[in-house]
Amino acid sequence: MCAMYWQLNDVWAAPTWSTLDFDLRWKIGHHFVQRSFAPLILSMFLDSNGRFRLWAVSDLLVPVQNANVRLSLFYLRGGLSPIFTGEVSVAIILPLSSQEISLPNWPSFASATDFSYDEGIYLLIADLIGSNGDFLSPQAVLWPDRLSRAGLYGNATISGLRDGPNGTYSVDITADDVLPLLWLDLSDAFKKANPEVLFFFEENAFPATSPRHSATLRLATNPKRVQICKNDVILTVL
Repeated sequence: MCAMYWQLNDVWAAPTWSTLDFDLRWKIGHHFVQRSFAPLILSMFLDSNGRFRLWAVSDLLVPVQNANVRLSLFYLRGGLSPIFTGEVSVAIILPLSSQEISLPNWPSFASATDFSYDEGIYLLIADLIGSNGDFLSPQAVLWPDRLSRAGLYGNATISGLRDGPNGTYSVDITADDVLPLLWLDLSDAFKKANPEVLFFFEENAFPATSPRHSATLRLATNPKRVQICKNDVILTVL
């Protein structure tokens, strides 16, 4: 694991497996790696028999008790309301463990997932929620094996940019449908004019499953105190 982390964070001036580019900016893969290294995650997949499997993986030294897993199944190009929602109670997640979560026999869920998942028309979201209502892990997403070309799913726009604490910015996003992936970046013109500004978005490379989302833009280095404006932020939608 340490070797993997080194490889992903090493910087090469050539095509590479690194998830950081030569200017230390995060590539899309770095956000996935960051989420996968969280101390508590959900992992889900379809096995070789097409059966849905769900696991909780914990690196914590203490147990997690009385949690709930909330599942939401979306039909791409079918609006922002899920076609199925359900919750599973998890009495305990043991420390330093990987344990499968037993799912109830939901007829509506079984019928909705009785498909070849490579058709590219469904998106499944899983959230791990504590007894106090807090989210305990990064949101888990099961994407289709294949996705249609960009532009077929819906639209999203940057609706606002607000100053935040400690030199951060809050980027407001509005979506009109479920979108498999949103990618935020600063424009090429801004990066060319301000090569000394090192930045990253704390929330990036995520699906849109609600009409409004917010992401935090953090400037790691900004020696000239350059101000970011709304037109400097670009949004790519898949």
